[in-house]
Amino acid sequence: MFVSHIVDFQQQQELLYVEAVVDDFKLVRSQTWYEPAEYGPAACYATVDLSELDDVDPSDVIKVQTIKQATEIISSVDLDWQEVSE
Repeated sequence: MFVSHIVDFQQQQELLYVEAVVDDFKLVRSQTWYEPAEYGPAACYATVDLSELDDVDPSDVIKVQTIKQATEIISSVDLDWQEVSE
């Protein structure tokens, strides 16, 4: 899924919690006989266990401090996004 932008992220030791706007996540209009289902963006969250990533150097795990770094990490893994309850 495509992340349009990261809203917030927090890191506690080796876990990275990310809130982001994910495109084409939420069902906007159900499928009909004549048109396919339509999906739109939604506020979502996901958690990444940084210790399980192969391409991240363990010395860098503690240093996720910018949105750019968080974006690079989440773009390298397939996350199980969950919609934020309002």
